[in-house]
Amino acid sequence: MRKDMHRLLVERGSTGGITRKKRIKQKLKADPEYEGTKRLSMGRGRQYGYGQKWRTDYLAPLRRYLEKQVGRPWNDVYSEIRATIKPDSIIKNHLYHHLESEVVKHVEYIDGKPYNKGGRHWYPVCGFYVCPETGLLKKNPRLPRKHKPARSPVTVVRLNRDLWYEKIHGQWYFFSVERWIEKVPKIRRDEGGNFVTQLEEQEFKQVWKKQLNKKELKQLRDRLHQRGEFD
Repeated sequence: MRKDMHRLLVERGSTGGITRKKRIKQKLKADPEYEGTKRLSMGRGRQYGYGQKWRTDYLAPLRRYLEKQVGRPWNDVYSEIRATIKPDSIIKNHLYHHLESEVVKHVEYIDGKPYNKGGRHWYPVCGFYVCPETGLLKKNPRLPRKHKPARSPVTVVRLNRDLWYEKIHGQWYFFSVERWIEKVPKIRRDEGGNFVTQLEEQEFKQVWKKQLNKKELKQLRDRLHQRGEFD
C-alpha cells in the first residue's frame, strides 16, 4: 500500500464557501445606506449556514488497492496496511474507518452466498468480505440498481362513467355517453304456458365523439402534467 494512501482519501477539493458575513460586507460595499443585518453571531453555523465548506472522501484508491489483494489472506493484507500506515493521527485513523466499512469481516454463507447480519436480519454482502472458511479476501459483485420501468404514455383519461378522453391514432377525442330508458315489448310465457307480450324497461345509450381543439388539448395536457403523466 502507498504510504500516502491516507492523504489520497481526504485531499480533495472542498465544496461550499462564501459566508453570510462576506455577503453582508458585499452589500455594505455596494450600498452604503444598507439597513439590513450588520452583525452576526460568532457561531460557525450562523456564519456559514448551508454554505459552509465540507470535504468529500475519495475512496477509489483504497478500493483499487483492495481489488488487487483479492484472493490473499486478509490477515496478511491487514498486517501490511498496519506496517505501512500506523493509526497515530486523525487523518491516518480515518483510513481505518473506511477500511472497516469497505471490508465485511463477519460473514456467513447461506445457500452458497455471503450474508452479513445487521441487527435481526441477514443482508447479502456487496463488495469486499473475508471468507469465513478460508480467511481470504474476496469480492462479491454489487447488486445492480433496480431501474423503475418507464411509464407508458396515457391513452385514456376517464372523468366518470360517461365522460372520458381517448387518444386514437395520435389524436385526442372527447367521448360522452347519453343514456335513456324506454319500455320495450317482450314476449314471455305466463303461468298457463301461453305466450304473452309485456312491456319491460330497457336502457339505451348513444356515444358522442368529438376531436379536441388546440385550447382543449392544452387543458388536457396541463391536467396530465399535474398528475405526473404524459401523452
